[in-house]
Amino acid sequence: LASATHWLGVGLGSNRPSSLLPSLLSTVGLLGTVLFAFLIFRLVRHISTTDAWVRWALIAAVVDMCFGVSDINQPLLWSSMALAVYYANHTDIAAHEDQTHSSSQLTS
Repeated sequence: LASATHWLGVGLGSNRPSSLLPSLLSTVGLLGTVLFAFLIFRLVRHISTTDAWVRWALIAAVVDMCFGVSDINQPLLWSSMALAVYYANHTDIAAHEDQTHSSSQLTS
């Protein structure tokens, strides 16, 4: 179905394959699938090593859905992504505060 639509996809909800990867390819096309993978990669990359459990929870949810769940609207996926966004932002904010605090100590 993806190749029949010139890899553009038929739109969300228009096809019901058996797992996430074929579902993404057939509904949002190649570009949407690549953007989704990029989002997951960025989230995983920005989580600190002290919060590795969040990273592994997101990876496990995506891998699980790639093998058995085709619905993009599953709460497991979105709650894992929400946790990853929170912890990625929490890590970035903490790093920024540490950097600001250390630079203010240098100037005083």
